Amino acid sequence: MRDPLQTATAAANYPTRKRSATILVLAKVKEALYSRGVNGVRGMGRIFRRFDSADGDRRIDREEFYVGLKELGVTNISNKEAEILMDYLDKNQDGTIDYDEFLVGIRVSTMML
Repeated sequence: MRDPLQTATAAANYPTRKRSATILVLAKVKEALYSRGVNGVRGMGRIFRRFDSADGDRRIDREEFYVGLKELGVTNISNKEAEILMDYLDKNQDGTIDYDEFLVGIRVSTMML
């Protein structure tokens, strides 16, 4: 049986752990983007359209997001890390990432997390 104090401490630290994981995953994605020369709004738009290429509905769902990350060359993250990043980017929690969420989320300073 787990110690209640341990359980409470783990629960209290969860937001910090999740924030740390988000920062690490976001850094990996930014590194992949910058290594491909993507650093402006126009380049981010091209990447967004590539991620959304499956159906072109101007929203990136989970499957498109995972495939897009792999095609971008972000192969050094786990499915769980990709999930964390998807949840972070999906600000309105509708299960998809629209262009504004993508642009703001990727370009945001990690100091703001």
